[in-house]
Amino acid sequence: MENKKSPPPLVPDFGEPEGYLKIYLRDENSAAVESWNAAFHDTRLSEYLREKNMRIDFDIARGSVLNLTENIDVLVSPCYSNGFMKHGICNKYINSFGARIESDIQKQISQKYHGILPIGRAIMMSMSKYSDSFRFLAISPISTVEGSNDPFSVFLSFKAILEVCEAYNSSRKDQKITSIACPALGNSEYFRSALQMRVAIDTLYGRGFVGKSNSEQKELHTLLTTIKKPFSISALYTP
Repeated sequence: MENKKSPPPLVPDFGEPEGYLKIYLRDENSAAVESWNAAFHDTRLSEYLREKNMRIDFDIARGSVLNLTENIDVLVSPCYSNGFMKHGICNKYINSFGARIESDIQKQISQKYHGILPIGRAIMMSMSKYSDSFRFLAISPISTVEGSNDPFSVFLSFKAILEVCEAYNSSRKDQKITSIACPALGNSEYFRSALQMRVAIDTLYGRGFVGKSNSEQKELHTLLTTIKKPFSISALYTP
């Protein structure tokens, strides 16, 4: 059952920007929720997005993306690179939408990527055959195969999700993607995963890795792949 006591909007009202996105972050683990709140509760995020004529609202709560009552444009699936879904949240997708969704994903991956969707790439598939609540399923792996581990994969995966949504919107005048539902990406180092998601947004909109020297990028990469204890997000960037 989804917790109805979700936190207030983290981004103040700036009127009507040119671009708008609402990201619903849901997980049953309270550590994931706390980590998301720590990573995204930063007023400077809204300030520099405003400079880009963009607004992103974050709706963070304990629960499941499958229990959202709103109609959502994009549901995120962190399946394996080969489209295998019988694990974690993806297995719940199969239970909710039927086994055919896995075979259809694997067919798309086979047609577009010769059977292996690389980490850092994403594809979107229509959900019209499976759900009235979600328009698209965005598939972006955080592991190549079961048991493999790339410590930087959450950054690459979430950035790819945002990029494929941005590419879709740039090709359309109406019915743009304005909402994404995303479960926890990764299953242990929650703050590390949340921080990688935050820096993926930062990088897409001109911060993060953008404008840094090679040594600075290496230092940021090391932080994002080794951090264990939460810290104030304000320490990540100079004002």
